[in-house]
Amino acid sequence: MVDDESMIRILVSRQLELAGFKTIAVESGDKAIEELEKNDFDFVLMDKNMNIDNSPDKNFRNCGIEATRTIRDGGVFRKFRNYKDIPIFCISSEAWDNIRDYAIKSGVDDYIGKPVTSKKIVEAIARLEKNKKGYRDWE
Repeated sequence: MVDDESMIRILVSRQLELAGFKTIAVESGDKAIEELEKNDFDFVLMDKNMNIDNSPDKNFRNCGIEATRTIRDGGVFRKFRNYKDIPIFCISSEAWDNIRDYAIKSGVDDYIGKPVTSKKIVEAIARLEKNKKGYRDWE
């Protein structure tokens, strides 16, 4: 679970636990990549927009999307090369019309709108399973 806001990490981790998942929560895409190198995971929930603390103007960037692209490239991994194919779910409070399409074209498997609930997580995983069988029920 990746989000720059500590309260979101706590709340979403709790929702994941309620859905039966063990969770590691980190605050940045870089930390997520480090954890992927050290541990075995089934999927990643990645916030789309995270504040870059070392950015001089503190602007928000799509660093969740950037981290997703780095993961998909696979070049950063020495131990778990198969993580370039790990399911990644984009989470965001953004609600513009084509956010899901934008996120998927950026490399994530699906989009989950905030607030993230255990029900939304389970539904996203079910969509992913259907997609593996050739369905895309959100289209």
